[in-house]
Amino acid sequence: MKPIRLVCATRQHADRFFEDTALGRSLKNFTHQPPPQLTLFGSNSLGLPAIYNKALKAAEKDPAILVFIHDDILLCDFFWMERIYEGLQKFDVIGLAGNTRRVPRQPAWAFTSTVPNFQWDEARFLSGTVGHGKRFPCDNITIFGPSMQECKLLDGLFLAVDSEVLNKHGVRFDERFTFHFYDMDFCREVERKGLRMGTWPISVVHESGGAFGSQGWQDGYAKYLAKYPDDESVPPPPKAEGAQVKAIETTATAGSVSVHKANVYQIFYDAQTKKMLDPGFIPLDNVGQRPDWCEYWPIRNFLLNNANSLDEGAFYGFLSPKFQSKAGLSSQQVRNFVATMGDSVDVLAFSPFFDQAVLCPNVFEQGVVRHPNAISAFVAAADKVVPGVALNTLVTDSTNTVFCNYFLAKPRFWRHWLDRAEIVFDIAERNDTPLGKALNESTRHNGVESFQTKVFFMERLVTLLLSTEPDWQVKFYDPEALPMAGAYARDLSAENFACVKVELAAMDRLKQAARATGQKDLMPLHKKAVAEFCEKYHGDD
Repeated sequence: MKPIRLVCATRQHADRFFEDTALGRSLKNFTHQPPPQLTLFGSNSLGLPAIYNKALKAAEKDPAILVFIHDDILLCDFFWMERIYEGLQKFDVIGLAGNTRRVPRQPAWAFTSTVPNFQWDEARFLSGTVGHGKRFPCDNITIFGPSMQECKLLDGLFLAVDSEVLNKHGVRFDERFTFHFYDMDFCREVERKGLRMGTWPISVVHESGGAFGSQGWQDGYAKYLAKYPDDESVPPPPKAEGAQVKAIETTATAGSVSVHKANVYQIFYDAQTKKMLDPGFIPLDNVGQRPDWCEYWPIRNFLLNNANSLDEGAFYGFLSPKFQSKAGLSSQQVRNFVATMGDSVDVLAFSPFFDQAVLCPNVFEQGVVRHPNAISAFVAAADKVVPGVALNTLVTDSTNTVFCNYFLAKPRFWRHWLDRAEIVFDIAERNDTPLGKALNESTRHNGVESFQTKVFFMERLVTLLLSTEPDWQVKFYDPEALPMAGAYARDLSAENFACVKVELAAMDRLKQAARATGQKDLMPLHKKAVAEFCEKYHGDD
């Protein structure tokens, strides 16, 4: 069995590698026998292709399983060496994340276009999982899609190959690329030589993000397009400053496309929930401050205290500490989505639980399933906010349903939202009417009498507004790509779960048609489809 040889370039001095880099620290504590080999290029100023080609040349006389790896990777899998051997039994090259297709003018393995800004490819084409942060357990995990998939493109943060396979086929890294696009080009060369690439499940934590849009990235993109004539020229991408995706954190203009700020706050209530925060979001302290209102209290305070200083062109959001566990998204994914938006968009939604949005006629009836004593408060409060609305005939679907307040919006929407919310807030605070008392009544949540009904109405307020005020421009992060609530999402095989998603999508389209056409007689068909679905999959979990 060939030895595993890690090939790594670092700007750190070689003497400090094991103390100052994530890869070095993880190798320092690794006691596998036989141990992996390490080819380290310390204090490096060369491009990665030049470094990697040196390693391939050396392997002509000393073959090995080469792992081209960045120094900001923390290896967390105790069996990562075994995983590499397993993966190379199926593929000639393995990586951690990739794309099962390649499209013309592709600006990165995960993106399909730079217009408008960086557009993520559809979730069904992405593969692999990578953790993010500076420690283990990591701050968040990005699940791009199932691993062990054959890919056209792989992320260069980790690439494992048998040196004899690459040398036999004459595969090399193109040294015209220093860092950006060397992995894209390498994958095309591997494909050209008839070799197979795929993702493999190996647990790692990546310390840094990409530098999409930076000057170095733009230079690499120009070289990439020049090399591959089939990838015809495209308008220049938005410029970004610094090494991270700064373009989505500043307001600038690239041609006719604005790049919006993403002011995303994440609320915490105590030391435990503070540890759950994504470091890419802005912490919002709510320790000891009216826990009876949960998220509404800190959102309200922020909007009231900053009413005159909000950026009218920016998006603001206020997420719970459980955002990553519920929605499965990182701060970088949120910001990348923001970067694709045009000026006309008012609201961006990142709502999980697509199945819950589909299986009930509207979010309030879904809420009654979870909180049985809440219906009278829901009906009366909704009528105060939107006079005349009838919850028993209201239809909401995946195009206007937002769970958990997981949305971003521009100030004009937040002002309207707050104006409507304050109607309910005042009634609950006075607590001198039947509705006030009903809003303050405790209700069951996850089997426990733990929260007051007003909390769950406030979470549904955004859906009430979007479903009754169609002029708002809303963009949803693909809800079918986010976690679902039913047990089938974790219990069924991937093939059977794919069938579940097809049936859910069909029911959702039925609701959309009923809402768009006003043909409420379509809803009995929806009810029948839901009953059959629940009988088949226990979808009422």
